Amino acid sequence: GKMYVYVIKSSDYTVEYKIEATGLSFSGSFGGIIVDPKRQQVVVAGTSSVGLLDISTAGTPVWKTGSVLNVRGTDSISLNSETGLLFVSSDGSMMTIDTTVTPMTSRDYFDNLGTTDGVAFDNLTGLMIITPEFEDLAYVVNMNEYPATGAGVAPRLKVTGVGYSAPTGEGPGGQVAVNVLTHQALVADEFGHNLRLVQMPVAAVTGAPTATDTFTIAATVLPKPTIGNTPTQLGMRGDPNSVTIDPARNFGYVLADTQPSYHGFNVN
Repeated sequence: GKMYVYVIKSSDYTVEYKIEATGLSFSGSFGGIIVDPKRQQVVVAGTSSVGLLDISTAGTPVWKTGSVLNVRGTDSISLNSETGLLFVSSDGSMMTIDTTVTPMTSRDYFDNLGTTDGVAFDNLTGLMIITPEFEDLAYVVNMNEYPATGAGVAPRLKVTGVGYSAPTGEGPGGQVAVNVLTHQALVADEFGHNLRLVQMPVAAVTGAPTATDTFTIAATVLPKPTIGNTPTQLGMRGDPNSVTIDPARNFGYVLADTQPSYHGFNVN
């Protein structure tokens, strides 16, 4: 169906503007929204398309109809706000999008990274982390050296986990967010309860990151809340990915619930 962007006043949490994202549609999963303050625009994603909202002038933001671009899916998206490069990851289908031009332009990203899902940039270093579903690993990619043309890929390092605890969902990976102040990434299970912390390079690097500056620090699981005097299993929500980070407080946040039938826990 149709998609709308709502601008909410922070003073009283009321809706100030409602703008139709013409050309985008939502079919029940995927999608997302990222503010780009450097270019005073907002990247908006439907289930299988992306577009731009202009917030450069006072008053009602303006939808850039000519910016809409169809993609294969928007399971997870991340924007490098320094360069304007958007990375779209959707169950193994990957592409980069240049959001600095209208209409936006895209390139398929060909690399053997498995069923890739969660993706996040460290805007201050130009490094990117991407984590596949079903596997206890992630890849840290030096997007500073992404070739300007062609099908070449950027240098990367595989970062393995330290084990995980059943039940898993589509994880123990699949979701990720980066704290740009600590340069650490929170990798989370999609629909499961596993979490782990990955140290990324604290400055730009040449070539691929190394195991010296890029490694898994620790792993844990969501605690079980007591519901009706019974410790109850939680699973983290995905599609779209729900993990996010408050860099100033170094807190991670994620949506989680107690519906094992929805999550499809795989107890091994």
